[in-house]
Amino acid sequence: MARSNASLPVRLQKRRILDKVQLNRVTLIVAETGTGKSTQVPQMLLEEGISPILCTQPRRLAVVAISKLVAKERGTELGGEIGFHIGQKKAVSSLSKILFETAGILLEEMRCEGAKVLSRYKVVIFDEVHERSIESDLALTCIKQFMMRNGNIRLVLMSATFDCELYKNYFKDVDRGERLEIIPISHPTGDETCILYKCQVSYLEEVASMLSGSEAECLLSELTLPLDVESIGLGQQMQGIISDLVSHLHAESDLGKNILIFLPTYRALEEQWFLLKKKVPEVKVFVLHSSIDMDNSLKAMEVSLSQRKVILATNVAESSVTISGVSYVIDSCLSLEIFWDNERRKRLPRLVWVSKSQADQRKGRTGRTCDGHVFRMVPKGKFLNFPEYEKPAIQLLSLKEQVLTLSCSDSKAINDPRVFFPKSMDPPLETTVKNAQSALHAAGALQLAVQRGKFLPTDYGRLLASLPLSFESAILVVKGGQLGMLREAAILAALMDSSPFPIVHPFGNETLYRTFLERYYRKHDNSKGEPKSFSYASILLANLQAFDFWQCVMKDKQRLERLISHAAMLKQSSAQTLSSVEREQCWCTQHSLSLSALEAIAETSSNIVEILHLYRPTFISNVQGSPAHYIAYCFYHHTCDLQPDEEHLAEKVIMVEDEEPDNITEICADKSYVYGDQLHPSAQLDLLSNLIVQVRNDLLHENTNEEENDEVEEDQVSLCRYFQRGMCFRGSDCRYSHDLMARRSVCKYFMTETGCRYGERCDFRHPGSFETLPILNSPLTFEESYPSLNCFLDLCPNEEDGTILIYGDDDFSFTWNFSQHYSPRSLLATSTLGDDCLHLKTVTAVKERVTQLSGMGVRIRWDTDLQSLPADVWEDITCVVWNIRRVRNEEESETKRLQNFLSTLSVILFAESLAHISLILTMYNDQFSRMKVERLARECFFFLEQSIPFDSTSMGVYPPLGTYAFGVPRPVSYVFELQPPSAKQHGDCFWLLEQAFHDSAAVSTEESEIEWD
Repeated sequence: MARSNASLPVRLQKRRILDKVQLNRVTLIVAETGTGKSTQVPQMLLEEGISPILCTQPRRLAVVAISKLVAKERGTELGGEIGFHIGQKKAVSSLSKILFETAGILLEEMRCEGAKVLSRYKVVIFDEVHERSIESDLALTCIKQFMMRNGNIRLVLMSATFDCELYKNYFKDVDRGERLEIIPISHPTGDETCILYKCQVSYLEEVASMLSGSEAECLLSELTLPLDVESIGLGQQMQGIISDLVSHLHAESDLGKNILIFLPTYRALEEQWFLLKKKVPEVKVFVLHSSIDMDNSLKAMEVSLSQRKVILATNVAESSVTISGVSYVIDSCLSLEIFWDNERRKRLPRLVWVSKSQADQRKGRTGRTCDGHVFRMVPKGKFLNFPEYEKPAIQLLSLKEQVLTLSCSDSKAINDPRVFFPKSMDPPLETTVKNAQSALHAAGALQLAVQRGKFLPTDYGRLLASLPLSFESAILVVKGGQLGMLREAAILAALMDSSPFPIVHPFGNETLYRTFLERYYRKHDNSKGEPKSFSYASILLANLQAFDFWQCVMKDKQRLERLISHAAMLKQSSAQTLSSVEREQCWCTQHSLSLSALEAIAETSSNIVEILHLYRPTFISNVQGSPAHYIAYCFYHHTCDLQPDEEHLAEKVIMVEDEEPDNITEICADKSYVYGDQLHPSAQLDLLSNLIVQVRNDLLHENTNEEENDEVEEDQVSLCRYFQRGMCFRGSDCRYSHDLMARRSVCKYFMTETGCRYGERCDFRHPGSFETLPILNSPLTFEESYPSLNCFLDLCPNEEDGTILIYGDDDFSFTWNFSQHYSPRSLLATSTLGDDCLHLKTVTAVKERVTQLSGMGVRIRWDTDLQSLPADVWEDITCVVWNIRRVRNEEESETKRLQNFLSTLSVILFAESLAHISLILTMYNDQFSRMKVERLARECFFFLEQSIPFDSTSMGVYPPLGTYAFGVPRPVSYVFELQPPSAKQHGDCFWLLEQAFHDSAAVSTEESEIEWD
């Protein structure tokens, strides 16, 4: 039985911790693993009335797991009193008093808002500070600089294994004369109320004695070599010993005692998985890795009494994660380190021995809820020579992205990298920062200022830094936008920086993964019927196709159902019932897709486009409209060929191991979900593939997500030709790679006089066969010209073609200005106010304006909403115009109003067969981004066609908020067109909405739902 929270060692030190936090600006808590610091310290502060509290964790998995645990302990829903924020996913509200987030999120917030971010919280807690990621080190450096200017910030640093003196010396000059006290917390030995679990540590010598095998003895002799002589690696020998040890422990101990195995790479996890399935098939294997869906990773932490669990993990499970029932930890003592190779000008991984600090953290994963035993797969003598702490990442990488990020900060305390980096705890070499600045200057992201030789960000650099992407992916978005494929480039960029991908990658089954990929994308048919290998670009394009397939088949169905419900006034347009969520999850599983990954890509790609609207590069004006895949899919129809899931594919989609899915007994057996040009023309896909390859090859790449590139590069290892065809039987003994993302061998015929006769169907690589895209060298320009009245008038239909409906012009100021340049008799102006307001003295000018407009022939309607307009009026309307004003502190209500407006307008236009009517929304561009207008419109089948600056000088309404310059909000007119979903896929939406709109009383929720395939 696990100890109660009240008896946790941290709880026993509650009064002391609270006193020190309130007394000191910086408090260091050194608490052994399992003492409860991560969950209890923020709760104790909250119980004392100290809130709000910010808690950072080094990893996303830890953020989600701890926030869920704390919310459960406090009996509240996640997103209320307890919130979290990772990447583009967050559950937080104005009621949140404890917020968990990654150090990277905090760093980005400080870059954008400076010290204002910290002033929102009474206490900032940095947990697991021993993990020296770049984000953690830079965030701590920023906090220190802000603390020296703001005396109200309270900082708590926590870990079980960090260098206390290093941190104490670093923060001692925050406030002169202040004491930095260290609070040590350990497991009590004399308190009978506390349950104390023992933890035994064994080394390779003891393992060899237990197994009595020659392999263990041989490995023991190899690992006794000096550190500077041996070659560090995880060979088949160690993998075999680990699996033998699992088999031994499984035979000797109770089923309730689970086993956690630490391995350095994804490939090592796969190798061990295969061995365990062969040697110990009765155990239940879970995997913790960044490529595994978060929800599935969390299932590994649940209690299982009926079957032994074996959890294979990289360092994502190293700290802040409690896995119930873990009695044994098998530690390979290897870790993956990412470093910048200055000679090869690229970022590479390498295997290294862990530090003692890391090993202690891994040891701390057991002995929490039961007695534990740790097996370190190295001789004890070797372990004693391991370094105390790992080398900080800030001293290993090129810092290019970090230099750009800091340079773009508005805070003078952190926006000069040459001054900022020397103030960090372990500063990088000065030449590293200079080289990063030079590379960014060459890329056009930085420019050299005339005074003092300081590098300043260009507009292009500021845009790249503002996107929630790596440097490489941000450039892909910009170049894709210049090619007129912004939407596709945004999705691909989101995919490049995300893990896992939407198309499920069944762990340990590359053949099945290839089958899943081929259902969405086949670049060329192979006449021999042999499977083709998938390059990295092809895998991205397959996931792009899968994303669009989800949008066309599933999301459009849900959008149409919501519009039908809105038309019938049975529920709000934004509502989504639990049954539809469950149905969508089931559908995704049946089509080998991860719903959470799809939603993450949708959120990130939409956020990318919204940021671009905020800065308005020139390509943003005319690259929108109905996506190519949306128009193309109107001519196709996917019918689910649901067949009994005899191969248990649903299980492989949902879990990495045999977990019985609920109510999923069928799977779509269609061999291809997307055929040929069904979603994207082949020429467009080829262009996108070319763009991906050239951006990755031509730019200095340094992805900040270490877990995604976790394989040690082996230039000599190419993709196995026989594995491509499903014919390799050597398994792990094959000297070629069995990773579909591995580079293919060079075709020996390609460079000959006759060339390769197979062309693009060749299984081998044709180097240099891509045509260079000239756009890669084209500079990015931004909207600089002042707005023109004629541009707005060009958006409007001809005066004789029909009527323009001006919606919600309560003071009729826009109508008055517009009538000076457009035929008044073609205008129908409405107000949401009643005409009884005209007796007020404050609206005398409005009364005069209305009188003059009526005399000019403008039709005026008071107290009017869309559905109150009669059908004969709608028949004459060709365009709807709504100018949304900037109202302080009312943006949330204005967003809801806009959402209702778009839903109602969409219903009317479909129900009355008036899809030709265009919509022009005008607002400040920053308002457009914050209100997520394009997303709201997309949910109602409105697509943005173009956008132009609005001429406030001629048309009034919007006062200037500053000079017409980069980043300054400006009014913009956005033109939307209604595009119905595929009639073949979803039925006649015009008829469906006509029935719901005109006979709402007769339509029930069940009757309004579209028949499910």
